Amino acid sequence: MLLSSPTIRDADYDVINPLTTLDCLDYKQSEFARYKWNGRISVIIRYEFYPDCIGKIPIFILPIFKRTKRFVTGDFKQLVEDNNLTGLEFRKVWER
Repeated sequence: MLLSSPTIRDADYDVINPLTTLDCLDYKQSEFARYKWNGRISVIIRYEFYPDCIGKIPIFILPIFKRTKRFVTGDFKQLVEDNNLTGLEFRKVWER
């Protein structure tokens, strides 16, 4: 799951700062677009992670998106929902 920060008065605020960086993205199986001018990844269209890399880590960031994207597991999403927390948006980007 990709976790989006809430928007307040047209500004994004990060409410969660994960400390774990996982290099779990399978670049060969994922689909992404690159910038023409430098060849770096601009956007990931389809995420594929190495099967056993995430393990029990509930929230993490990828090295290529350290400042912009937070990833969570389905267990984390369920914990948020079970405790009636609001203000977070989740978007499914992969399945185990």
